Amino acid sequence: MAVYRIRELLDCLYQLSSRGCDFAEIDCPALTISDPNTRQEKTLLPCRSDERWDSDSDDDTCYEISFSYDEMATIASALANVGGIYQKAIEDDGYDPREREAFLVMQAKASALTEKIKQAFQSCK
Repeated sequence: MAVYRIRELLDCLYQLSSRGCDFAEIDCPALTISDPNTRQEKTLLPCRSDERWDSDSDDDTCYEISFSYDEMATIASALANVGGIYQKAIEDDGYDPREREAFLVMQAKASALTEKIKQAFQSCK
């Protein structure tokens, strides 16, 4: 029996799901997951169950949090409105240039997240 990191499995399956795949081909024991639409493959190697796994980077997908569609709509609304707030702060000379640069970065992140949420809602229709 092979042991696999659950987060690695979830990451791989989440990527397929976010590309619109409803099914995946899985070949064991070197777990190879294939996207039947694109024929792209991801191979996950078995590991020891006592291996330490440090993968809590800021870019990791967080599977521990789930939102209802109503909560997602609330988040999307908040993100849509925060762009104007960031824009006012960017134009405000009362902030030093580093703060205004940080607001610019956050504005771009909020915009990207807004688009991601819009795409998620469209794929649910």
